[in-house]
Amino acid sequence: MMKIHNKICFLIGCLTLTLIGCLSFEEVYLFIDLSKNVGEVRYVNIVSDSADEETIKGDFQALIDLVYYDKDSNEGAVEFISKKLYRKGTQLNGTIKFSFKEPETALNEFNIKIADNKYVYEMGADEVYKGGNGKYSEHNSKKAVKWDKQSKTIELEIRSASFDKTKTTSLLSHWLEWRKIR
Repeated sequence: MMKIHNKICFLIGCLTLTLIGCLSFEEVYLFIDLSKNVGEVRYVNIVSDSADEETIKGDFQALIDLVYYDKDSNEGAVEFISKKLYRKGTQLNGTIKFSFKEPETALNEFNIKIADNKYVYEMGADEVYKGGNGKYSEHNSKKAVKWDKQSKTIELEIRSASFDKTKTTSLLSHWLEWRKIR
């Protein structure tokens, strides 16, 4: 998702998850308002790909440290307005809201390039397009979403093709336990 494991770095580095272990997520929704220089990313079903309890604990601690304690992990590319984890049903989800000075900087964080007077997001092999306000296309096994350069907003929703609920460990119970003692 957002080159799934590459862009989980934006969740822990912008919720900015620098993958210490095996953090992953099922879906991601991106919204960027280019006219107001603000954006939001929502991550659905944040999990550890590990079954090893020590690795899961390490993954969870890295997530907590970066969401709740690391305020400046993005080195000025974007400024965090808010970062939070929350429960939705049986899933642990995350949302970040951010602002930016230069639209190109924010777009670059999400691997959205400018080409032929369009904004272009080239999807990874592991990504499945779910929706958004851009135009989705496939050509010679390459998948992309494009927006006119005059677009005021960028919306993109992607899910992981390789996400396997049976081979992941939800971090929800760890987060709920962590919250009890806070």
